[in-house]
Amino acid sequence: MTELTLSEPEIPEEAILPNKFCTFPSRPNLMKLNVNLARENSPFGQVLQKLVDSAPNLLVLIISGNQTPSLAECKMLQVLKFRGTYKPEGEIMFSMNKLNGMLVAVKDTLVELVLQMDGVGGNFITGGQSYGADDKFSLPKMPLLTILTVIEVGVFTIENEWSSETVPMLKDLCLRSKRRFGVISCLSSLQSPHDCVESLDILGAETPDAIKYIKLTFPNMNKLEVGIVCPDFTDVNKCKNFKRRIEAFDKLERLELLKITISGINRFLYSLILLECISKINATILLRLQFTQSAYVDTFTQPAFETILELCKAMNKVTIEGLGLIPPIAKEVNNSIKSNNIPVNIIPKKIYGNIKIFHNGEFYDI
Repeated sequence: MTELTLSEPEIPEEAILPNKFCTFPSRPNLMKLNVNLARENSPFGQVLQKLVDSAPNLLVLIISGNQTPSLAECKMLQVLKFRGTYKPEGEIMFSMNKLNGMLVAVKDTLVELVLQMDGVGGNFITGGQSYGADDKFSLPKMPLLTILTVIEVGVFTIENEWSSETVPMLKDLCLRSKRRFGVISCLSSLQSPHDCVESLDILGAETPDAIKYIKLTFPNMNKLEVGIVCPDFTDVNKCKNFKRRIEAFDKLERLELLKITISGINRFLYSLILLECISKINATILLRLQFTQSAYVDTFTQPAFETILELCKAMNKVTIEGLGLIPPIAKEVNNSIKSNNIPVNIIPKKIYGNIKIFHNGEFYDI
């Protein structure tokens, strides 16, 4: 057995006697372990620890939940993916100190590290951490780490710890935050440039200054992926601010590939503005436009969509997706895309409910 998945069964905790799990035999062939144990103090955490200790050649460990086992026996671990969660009141459900200890144990072998937080019941910490000052995240020096993904930099406060001294081989970096200035704060904290980073993926950098920090911090970056929420273009200042952010991409002289996802588009007119701005960027562009339901209900017309497709010709690839894409129009537009060889992919998403729209003399469910 080279791969194993461990999930917590639906068994009441009181039905399990502690320390009654048998000793596991050595599993030298186990290379990948995928764990899903939600409770930090789950009795099945003992099983996880025994599995980890019995797999000296483990290469990949994926933990979905709040388990922080000792990795002292993992002498060959190359990939670690950890996904923690919040309590409903906003506190994290795992020990940050224990997570730090996990990383220290595998710091000399790890090639890829993913740190992620999932909210519970829609709650999310929007400012500061809910744990003590002595229980904060710390990234140890990792000489072989080439891929680092941090999905919520407000919790895993890496800041200056991901410098070239700490992760000298880092090439691919992903930073995401639900806080408006979370990523900007992280980028601006680096005290010296990181010359090795070639690919950057950021979400939560909603200011024009983001590009300035990116240029200063990653002088050799040639691939950039960004997520942007579509602003309200009826606000003149927001419109100007957005255009400045898009124009700033051209200041990245080494940029070869730009992936942009723009979400929350609720007017088709907005997509025309977006495409006109982005088409002027001097790079290979992969664009994803995510429309809201109201965009289809309010302003969806085929002529407008044909204009959008014409602007898409300047892109290398455009994906258009959203709720309630009307099947007849989607079919007509797809025919136009194929016949004119336009690099556009349309992904309709079904709306469940009694919602109808009137088009060409008929009502359609969306």
